[in-house]
Amino acid sequence: MTASEDSAPGFNRCVILKAVKTIELPERPVPTIQDAEVLIKVMRTGICGSDIYCYNNLDALHRMVLGHQSDGLIAQIGNKVTDQHVGQKVVIEPGFFCKSGCGPLGLIAMKVAKSYGVAKIIAFDIEPARVEFAKSYFMEEHKLAYGVDDTIDATGAEVCLQMAVLITKP
Repeated sequence: MTASEDSAPGFNRCVILKAVKTIELPERPVPTIQDAEVLIKVMRTGICGSDIYCYNNLDALHRMVLGHQSDGLIAQIGNKVTDQHVGQKVVIEPGFFCKSGCGPLGLIAMKVAKSYGVAKIIAFDIEPARVEFAKSYFMEEHKLAYGVDDTIDATGAEVCLQMAVLITKP
């Protein structure tokens, strides 16, 4: 059963982190869209490593909504929306970055690079277990001496973007 099938008409269920290892599933009203907005019926939401980290470690004082990697269908469009249509499949990027370079997106980027023949892949992450997983999957350890030819940042974290600029050759 999905959250929307279990909700009263005009309401959605969501997962709220109230405190460490404490969640609730409240109903919230479906928002009214503005003229330049769309309403998306969320079909699936992934639980990211950052969600798990928050669940296990942070006391969410602001009652954080978990799950930020979603897909769905446009259910309604505003009067000024001209480039999208009802029923269109969409992926949601809410502007929340995971800050984990060896997470799912980073692993995909590394796998694609490897398939294109990249000989050396260097990855950084704040979670040592993710680095170990990436190494066991397809990476080797390399020393960074003179910089790299190309960089891909899969985190969106400012410090990682700065590092990417510093280590990339001109």
